[in-house]
Amino acid sequence: MTASHADFDGCDLNGARLIKIDLSNATLVGANLEGADLTEAKLLNAQLSGVRGKAAKFVKAYLFKVNLNGADLSGADLLDSDLRDANMSGVRLDGSTLTGAKVAGLLAEVLSADRLVAGWLDTSAEGNGSRRLSTNIGSVFMRKGPIDPSLGAASRRYFGRGDVLRNATLEFGEGAEVQIDSVFEQCSIVLGRGTQLTIGKEGVLSDCQIMGEGDITVDGHFFERKSPGIVGAKQLIVTSAGTLVSTIQQASEPTRFAFERGCRLRMKVIREITSTSGA
Repeated sequence: MTASHADFDGCDLNGARLIKIDLSNATLVGANLEGADLTEAKLLNAQLSGVRGKAAKFVKAYLFKVNLNGADLSGADLLDSDLRDANMSGVRLDGSTLTGAKVAGLLAEVLSADRLVAGWLDTSAEGNGSRRLSTNIGSVFMRKGPIDPSLGAASRRYFGRGDVLRNATLEFGEGAEVQIDSVFEQCSIVLGRGTQLTIGKEGVLSDCQIMGEGDITVDGHFFERKSPGIVGAKQLIVTSAGTLVSTIQQASEPTRFAFERGCRLRMKVIREITSTSGA
């Protein structure tokens, strides 16, 4: 469906299904998009300033150079969206999802971004995932000026399909990016602060434990070795293809959780265990 250059200023599109619609250069100033589904929509150069977009879906939407100034996108899903060179100044992003969003050149300076879910951002100018930012993401959206494509240069480790690793202890430094598409058995993994660990769709971690202040995305399978299987994670995302069987021990700062529909969970969450001395 094509509606490029159309005028939808102030229109009520609450809950509308606009999947793959072409709204390039359209104007939707002040429109109501609450709960609307714009998955894979094309909004090149569109004017969406002041839109009400609570819980709207912009999954994989092409929002290149879109103007979202002053929009309310609380609870919106912008997973894998292309926001390069867009204007999000004054936007509300409370509870929104932006994992995998392309943000090079994005003018952020958002109004608020509490409970933001963003395992990583693509800061590469080309939007090809060659630069990933996985730390201090909330502060990036609050800063003045466009997002620099040079952000997100970090050490990367990849464990490919067909490999099997047993009885190993692996440590990854602060801000590292790790993807596992291998089989790990009875392994311990220690994550530095801000490390992004992704268990890919081919990855299987059997009888394993993950510790540290990292962000974990489970797109494959994780089965704990002993309880708790995951200790101190800052963020845990289980995608629709993921399987997680584990007790989660939170640190003093509670873990942020996100679970996509269709994921398989057997999970228990416990608080940080603190030692006390007796007389």
